[in-house]
Amino acid sequence: MSDRKHKRKLFLVSGSMTVFLTTLVLLLVLRPTQGWLTLLEDKWKVLQPRFFLDTLAHTQTEGNPERETKTLTYMIDAELDTQNHELKGHVAVTLPSGNYRDIPFYLYPSPDQPMRIVSVEWNQRPAHYRVDPNQLQVKLPVSYKGSPTLDIRFVTPIPRAGTRFGEFNGIWSLDYWYPIVAVQRDGKWIQKPVPKGFGDPFLMDLANYTVRLRYPKGFTWFASGPAVQEISYGSQMVTEWKIDSVRNFTLIGSPTFLKKQWKTADGVDISVASQTDNHLDQLVDVTKHAIDTYTKRYGAFAYPVLSVVQMPEGTVFAHEYPNLALFSRAIWSWGTGERWIAHEIAHAWWFSSVGTYKALDPWLDEGLADYSARLYLEDRYGKERYRAEIKQDWTLFVEQRGYSPRDLGRSIGPITKQTTQPYMSFSEEDSYYYLEYLRPVLMYHDLRMHMGDDKFFAFLKQFYLKNRLHTVSRADLEHALADVAPDEVQRLNLWLDSPNQELIAKVQGDFQ
Repeated sequence: MSDRKHKRKLFLVSGSMTVFLTTLVLLLVLRPTQGWLTLLEDKWKVLQPRFFLDTLAHTQTEGNPERETKTLTYMIDAELDTQNHELKGHVAVTLPSGNYRDIPFYLYPSPDQPMRIVSVEWNQRPAHYRVDPNQLQVKLPVSYKGSPTLDIRFVTPIPRAGTRFGEFNGIWSLDYWYPIVAVQRDGKWIQKPVPKGFGDPFLMDLANYTVRLRYPKGFTWFASGPAVQEISYGSQMVTEWKIDSVRNFTLIGSPTFLKKQWKTADGVDISVASQTDNHLDQLVDVTKHAIDTYTKRYGAFAYPVLSVVQMPEGTVFAHEYPNLALFSRAIWSWGTGERWIAHEIAHAWWFSSVGTYKALDPWLDEGLADYSARLYLEDRYGKERYRAEIKQDWTLFVEQRGYSPRDLGRSIGPITKQTTQPYMSFSEEDSYYYLEYLRPVLMYHDLRMHMGDDKFFAFLKQFYLKNRLHTVSRADLEHALADVAPDEVQRLNLWLDSPNQELIAKVQGDFQ
């Protein structure tokens, strides 16, 4: 028996060696010119989007109630092609449960370099669509009740410019870079607002995101959500991020970032970044004081990450994205630069945590962010600094002078309209900043003087805590105020709805 077992073992070893040597010879003889590793890497590059997205995109069955969801979901797999300055992507979008036939998507990149739609599929079949530089319109073959998932392949050119979306001085600012489902109001799709060269002409709903990006090694990224996985192979990296209930997903990346990081008492991972050491320590100081002020006044930040990034001179002077605050390095040369940085950080509370439809109610988040910047100055430098700021604000307001950083103090009157206007109704930057930023700052100060600090801050804290991770409207602000000081709702409406000259006449006694 032992000899028989021994012979069988030798036979198995000999057979295994024969298979191994035969395979090795075939690999050497059939070796492709570019090598097996490169070939396999290229094949993986083609196949990986399918592995990533198929779990969601190709399991939908028509009419299956298990596929219904209340949450808009994006699963994105993309590659940053730095040589050709473009993003090549594949997104699987699952819409909230509803009745669908025509589904529009906003396309935000520059009309001069529009996003290219490669294909659209629904239920693993090509879907009919038409596209222009501003919008993708998908038409399902039949009316669908439930939560449809659409597969869209796209290519987005990246401008070589210091624009919101673009590459400048080695920093890649990737915002609004994929097709975004249009917003509905009262059962109707809202047409995409036309950009006017100022302000925020953006609309989008809260959504859950899983994003995977392939890019050259060496980049540091700051994103709207935390990274959950990184894979390295060859000269490339793949990073995956996941975050729920954000308004869009933005990525800011560069091989040249310097950064400082810490964790708050509430467990939020904070990053502060710049390409140079200049002002980096000062920026860390401003960020820490701002976070402390807003946490004390309103409540804890709602997300696990927050990044504050100093961009090069020559970029847009300041703007906010979900869990990201960006500004140009040139901001330090302004007399109001520190305040504007505090303003952008405040958008983490008023825009990220408590969301708004910026193009419909620009005053709602901009007014709160700008007033919050006054609270930052008050908490850091004292009440006299706050009073001096409000006095200067009132002078600009009553004399109808510019509030835009580009035209601060320049005569822009007469201003006749009210604050409650959508972005689309403005034709120039001066009146936009005056009515949507400056006037709401004075409104909140006026309410504070009438209510007293205890009630006023109870009102703002209640508004914040009740509406975190939701999209708010004017009605939500009125309800929060009515819960604390119902008699002051009328004064709030006076500030929001009165023509400008009429408002000045009615409130100037309280500011003199």
